[in-house]
Amino acid sequence: MHVGAVFAERYEIVGRLGAGASSVVYEARMRPMMRRVALKLLRTEVAARPDAAERFLRAGRQLGELDHPHVVTMVDVGVGDGVPFLAVELLDGETLAAKLLRDRFVPAAGALALLLPIVSAVASMHERGIVHGDLKPSSIMLARQATGHLAPKLLDLGLASIGGRPGEAGGLEPQYQAPEAASGAACVDARCDQWSMAVILWETLVGRALFPGPRPADIIGAVTHAPIPPLAQLVAGVDPRLDVCLARALQRDPSRRFPSVAAFARSLLPCMDDADRARWASVFGTPRAGEAPGPAVPAAHDLAPRYSQPAAPPLGEPAPSVERTMVSVEATMVAHDSGPLRPSLPSAAPAALRGGGSSRPGWVVPAAAVVVLAMAVGGAVAVMSGDGESERAPRVAGSANTYPVALRTEPLHAHIDLDGEYVSAGVLLREFPRDGRSHTLRVYAPGYEPQLLTFANVGPGELVTLTPLAARAPPGGSAVQAVRP
Repeated sequence: MHVGAVFAERYEIVGRLGAGASSVVYEARMRPMMRRVALKLLRTEVAARPDAAERFLRAGRQLGELDHPHVVTMVDVGVGDGVPFLAVELLDGETLAAKLLRDRFVPAAGALALLLPIVSAVASMHERGIVHGDLKPSSIMLARQATGHLAPKLLDLGLASIGGRPGEAGGLEPQYQAPEAASGAACVDARCDQWSMAVILWETLVGRALFPGPRPADIIGAVTHAPIPPLAQLVAGVDPRLDVCLARALQRDPSRRFPSVAAFARSLLPCMDDADRARWASVFGTPRAGEAPGPAVPAAHDLAPRYSQPAAPPLGEPAPSVERTMVSVEATMVAHDSGPLRPSLPSAAPAALRGGGSSRPGWVVPAAAVVVLAMAVGGAVAVMSGDGESERAPRVAGSANTYPVALRTEPLHAHIDLDGEYVSAGVLLREFPRDGRSHTLRVYAPGYEPQLLTFANVGPGELVTLTPLAARAPPGGSAVQAVRP
């Protein structure tokens, strides 16, 4: 259609945004309010296929019912001028693919901030029995908000199928397909989406394709058989727990992955700072039994009094299963690429990549800390290169000038104050300078007797158990003193 044409008596065409194997996408103004939308029209030859139009429209209705803050908003769906169409909000910003093409990679804090919202959208789809089946960086829009912040949004419901029938592979990008899907499995399930999200996270952190190849057949061969390099070999100072999480999500045997994408997300929470972890724990819950990796050994540049990356303990609650039925609409750009975005995520020095890339300036790397980090990374490498899962995580350790504090609370929701300031809930993992200074922890929760723990030069222990008020301990028995000269 040409600029200025009117479709279905209410959509004025502004320009063409893009095209895919089964649809063409236009920027349009929706009359009478002249709202800017992305108008996706099903190609005539595709609409002629049995059930194609019905599937296309059903996927649009499913997208409208989803109503998730990190999924593009459906505006209209129907048939106009004999052509099935979808109209969705038009977003200003750039895709994750465009950002990676420009910046190469995103530091860990920023990468998790960009991708956990998408994981929450995918988890919401799975709860409704929808499997995306075609997740990739070009399907993730980093939408610019009026405030200047970014809102990651999933642009479509994917290129899968309905009711478990085989999907159409014409538009799939093989480097993001799970091995079972790349091998021609008749039906994909929610575990394929987990694999795809793990590949996207790996590439966002590292800055290159995990499964490169000149031809689709070469890429599929890499997906099904090539070794997966650990992050620690490619990204300086990466949290070893990220390697453990990705090792499980990238298991080629689907039964060895996390039971759900929500479980995968929960496993990543200990790799975030206190504020972000608390935010996403309210969405996904806290890690359950077998999900969270153990405490990380801090990277050498993080050995400072304010280091904090707690690892949440497991709860032992089984993760829900996902019904394996699917709804799809072809993955096609439905957003206006308005160019590079202003930085709005926490800034971090870029990690050094093997074979080139920026390095973090001003690092001071104590030899003892390097040895400790190498030991921790070795465990993660073993996990990534083997077929099983790691049952033992690296433990935090101090150096000659520092000592670790790694404790968890019972109950898990108990709050922890350090020297009069709230720092976390449930878990505390920090490095302190061995300078003889005394520190005080206050652990408290509604319905429990609070505890005060004072320590200097040595941690106060690994577990703090609060006593319910109904079984209150005698006065004077709650303070603990741990001081080493």
